[in-house]
Amino acid sequence: MTVILYILTAMIFYDFSLHFLRLILGLEQARKLKFYWPIFLIGNQKRYEIFWTIYWGTAFILTISYIIVQTKS
Repeated sequence: MTVILYILTAMIFYDFSLHFLRLILGLEQARKLKFYWPIFLIGNQKRYEIFWTIYWGTAFILTISYIIVQTKS
């Protein structure tokens, strides 16, 4: 079950770092980091919303799964 915690930590760090890069570099400079910034989200609001809904929905399901497993132990 510690794998779930590592996955959640990586997901939270990734999202945090995207926001941090936007604050430090600005949006246009951050988007130039093509290896890191999700290119398919640029300029398409619907894809952006779908991506983040799935992303945080997955995090929510992993969190609930972890809590359920821990309470049964």
